[in-house]
Amino acid sequence: MVQSLVVRSLRAVAVVALFATAAVAQVESARIQGTVTDGSGAVIPGATVRFVQVETNQAQVTETDAIGFFQSVPLRIGEYRVEVEADGFKRAVRSGIVLELEQTAAIRVALEVGAVTEVVDVTADAPLLETTQATQGQVINNKRIVDMPLNGRDYIQLALLSAGATRPIGGRFGGFSAGGQRTTQNNYTLDGVDNNNLQIAAQGRRAEVVKPSVDAIQEFKISTNAYSAESGRALGGTVNVSIKSGTNKIHGTLFEFLRNDKVDAKNFFDPVDKPKPPFKRNQFGFSVGGPIIKNKTFAFGDYEGTRIRESSTYNNTIPTQAQIGGDFSGVPQTIYDPATYDAASNTRQPFANNLIPSSRFDPVSVQAATLYPATNRPGITNNYLVNAPSPEDMNRGDVRVDHVFSAKDTVFFRYSRQLEVVGNSPRFPSTLDGNGTLFHHNGDNMGFSWSHILSPSFISTVKLGWNRIYTIRTAVVDENLNAKFGIRGVDQALPGMALMNISGVQNIGLSNYTPNIADSQSRQLKIDNSYTKGKHTLKFGWALQFLQSYLTNPQQSLGNFTFNGNYTRQSAPGGDRGGRPFADFLLGTAFRSNISNSVYMNLRTPWNHFYVQDDWRVTSRLTLNVGLRYEYSPPWVEKNNLISNFDIDTDHANPSFRVASDGDGRISRSLIKNDTNNLAPRFGFAYKAFDKTVVRGGYGVFYSNYEGTGGGQFMETNPPFHIKSQISTDSINPTLQLSNGNPSGILTPENAVSLSFSSFQRQPNWPISQQWNLNMQHSLFRDVVLEVGYYGSKSQFLVNRLDGNYALPGPGDINSRRIYNSTVYPGTNTVVGPLAAMNRHEFNGNSLYHSGQVRLEKRFSKGFTLLGAYIFSRTLGDVSGFSGSGNSPNSGIQNPLNRQAERSLADQHRKHSFTMSYVYELPFGQGRKFGSNMHRALDFAVGGWSVAGIHSIATGRPFGLSVRGNPANNGNLNRPNVVPGVDPVLSSDVRDPQRWFNTDAFVPNNAYEYGNAGRNILIGPGTFTWDFALYKRFNVTESKFFQFRFESFNFTNTPNFGFPNSEVGNNNFGVITSAGRPRNLQFGLKFIF
Repeated sequence: MVQSLVVRSLRAVAVVALFATAAVAQVESARIQGTVTDGSGAVIPGATVRFVQVETNQAQVTETDAIGFFQSVPLRIGEYRVEVEADGFKRAVRSGIVLELEQTAAIRVALEVGAVTEVVDVTADAPLLETTQATQGQVINNKRIVDMPLNGRDYIQLALLSAGATRPIGGRFGGFSAGGQRTTQNNYTLDGVDNNNLQIAAQGRRAEVVKPSVDAIQEFKISTNAYSAESGRALGGTVNVSIKSGTNKIHGTLFEFLRNDKVDAKNFFDPVDKPKPPFKRNQFGFSVGGPIIKNKTFAFGDYEGTRIRESSTYNNTIPTQAQIGGDFSGVPQTIYDPATYDAASNTRQPFANNLIPSSRFDPVSVQAATLYPATNRPGITNNYLVNAPSPEDMNRGDVRVDHVFSAKDTVFFRYSRQLEVVGNSPRFPSTLDGNGTLFHHNGDNMGFSWSHILSPSFISTVKLGWNRIYTIRTAVVDENLNAKFGIRGVDQALPGMALMNISGVQNIGLSNYTPNIADSQSRQLKIDNSYTKGKHTLKFGWALQFLQSYLTNPQQSLGNFTFNGNYTRQSAPGGDRGGRPFADFLLGTAFRSNISNSVYMNLRTPWNHFYVQDDWRVTSRLTLNVGLRYEYSPPWVEKNNLISNFDIDTDHANPSFRVASDGDGRISRSLIKNDTNNLAPRFGFAYKAFDKTVVRGGYGVFYSNYEGTGGGQFMETNPPFHIKSQISTDSINPTLQLSNGNPSGILTPENAVSLSFSSFQRQPNWPISQQWNLNMQHSLFRDVVLEVGYYGSKSQFLVNRLDGNYALPGPGDINSRRIYNSTVYPGTNTVVGPLAAMNRHEFNGNSLYHSGQVRLEKRFSKGFTLLGAYIFSRTLGDVSGFSGSGNSPNSGIQNPLNRQAERSLADQHRKHSFTMSYVYELPFGQGRKFGSNMHRALDFAVGGWSVAGIHSIATGRPFGLSVRGNPANNGNLNRPNVVPGVDPVLSSDVRDPQRWFNTDAFVPNNAYEYGNAGRNILIGPGTFTWDFALYKRFNVTESKFFQFRFESFNFTNTPNFGFPNSEVGNNNFGVITSAGRPRNLQFGLKFIF
């Protein structure tokens, strides 16, 4: 079936290729349209219209139609002039028209009677009013990108300047929430090429494959509601980034930015008597563009390097040298000898003087204990203080070449790369402390495009794209100590050692599932066509994308042994029973062992997306946007069928494993039914009610694929391809000896116990969102626009992850009360059990979003630009998405039989959000309003200064509560009971970080019962941030200058608090113990030419 689909797709490519060669994708370009009239207002058909890009001198030509209307083909963004000629009229020139991404600039040209050799030249900015489409979005141009203060020089921070975008949940992966959707539901493109990180759910450090340097970006656009049929794939926002091109003049920058903890403020919760954690960051690089052949071939390139040197201070507890030698006379607990157990009295005898003879030491423990360093602080707790460095190196860059074959044919090629190495230094000199790793995170993105214009009204586009994200996490060790120390029944080839999980002291071994290798690629072919006929502009296209994701992970194949002090404590209950976990370790008497084999997968899928869109200019004042998109996004299959699904849907009472096979249908390999009904209609209108007022509205349906691969799917961790076993002992007889290791055959179905499976809904509907908006734009002044509107969405079939093998509240063993206790191991007749928690993926979540939004924008003129956005919104939902994806605390499902009780404010809800940004060139100095002829020496001191800033204020996000100790005895989330009549909200004059809410309003739930507190019933702290920049220009020549920058992030040093502790029964219940970044200072120097 897949092969036939590919064949049909390639046939379609061949047919379209007869009429088209590659071109600039229309979503990364812009248009100019308008009407040509004479002085009386009568239309002029047959007039010649030329669109000239100022920086490259490239021109496109068209003619007005019978009603005097003209429209350009898609044009590269930048500055243009429009030249209009007609017999009997003077030639008209409109200069200074700056096109932004996805913009259609509407202009009117009135010709004066006279000879065509006479010229009337008028400078006219492209209008701020959007009169041709209903898309809600914001273009962030190059000036805002390079002038705004950006911590880490991360352009995506500026997405929050768009109305409809709010701060991310927890900040994982950066990004933003668009229109009330999850941060993982945004779509990123780079020059029209897919730039989404497929590993985001598992181990991505960023949402994009490549994140360009701010000095490489020409501009980018964020669309947050009801965008056209040309775009899809996600429920949230789209971020379309355009890399700079070369021009007829050489231009570029050299830069260096520095941050140092010496000039930073301390975090609100940092101890006063301790120094700030060390932090140093250098960011440096260049960008340069220019002609290779003037008017023909242009090139642009850039490089940016980042070097971060920071460290964290850890105060660990490690065993003393006396304890390593068996001397526990310095500890308050009595150490008992497990070999002296007397069954009749249920007692053990203590070691004499709390000394364990060396003859009783386990030989593996003796060698492993040498990994501990000597203590460097007194006492038996918190006795090892270490400052562990965490270096980070990043290099990124882009190369782009544009070539003009003719007025009808142009090509461009771009290659972008980003390489990161992040170190997590071990806390011990031996490196094997369970923490030391190196994380390599490499991304590549490439695009090639060839544009061919068949006629002034028809242009076709074919684009090739490729991206790859490769990550590898390795241990800071190159030797297998399992073999060296003689630990049996575990992997003896991989670098590292079994984790020794010793309660009360720092672990030794390796706990990071390393080496972990993930390699994901996307190959893309896109075809876009645009045809203009009369009042209609028809766009239609197709995109084919082959995705592949490879993962290898050792899981717990190196082994994991737990020591909890069971065997050196008194066996009889009551009183202080003594015992020390490290004493158990010396004796080699482990309480539990976990072991698994490694995980491998090689997933792949083809996506086919089609669209058609008609922009119909009904009248000179009304434009309709009508479109339809179809997305065929089949689920992943594994190349070698190494996945299985624990199917609880087909026969809920008798679940079983379904193993991927080479069957006739795709479902036999993917184990998930394909959703083929993904039709997405789009409709919008723009009505110019008055010359300065436009009313717009729109409705659209949007689809998403399920989120993430690898760590986001988990069917590769099911039997028979992956098995994990656990050996547990009782607290009396130490049957698990470290030197004996795990018994042979441990990884067999017969020995599999406490199995945790993954189950994926068999017949899911892909997530869908209906979005709508109604807004009004009004031009207050020539360069100021105000927009006020209502925006909403309703989303269904959202993916969420929960325990599919739940146990209802009740007494007794939890696993024995789960709804599934045993199953047949696939490929055998062996019944395995008991079964533990199940990682269940379901597509049954819902959300509802309503918002009122206000946007005010002033285009840069007279040295000043401003952009502000305010959102008043409410987001409801009943699921929280993937665990670990930045959700608020305790936002999971409590009672799986009462999903209605989960409906509440969504994790991403923020009632109020306000952002304002500005750039202001102070009017003093050479070339400015005051002091244009100022003496050079005086200008050096007081001239050329500018300020820029971003103010951001937002109310808090909701969070839920949990209960310590699991009173319901269900093994999952417990919520508390609400005390009737007690208000949980404290007034602002009483509330502080030590008591953020009224803790007296909640009590633990009753034994074996669910609590009655709802999900996300409290609101966390809001945020206030002012990022500020002051910078000065030092002219060398008119076109070459230095720029010195001073930037302050959180300029007012306002503490932005994290969530309070939300666990009833915790000593810190209701107490806030974390805060966002304090004031950070950054200094920069740039040379611009």
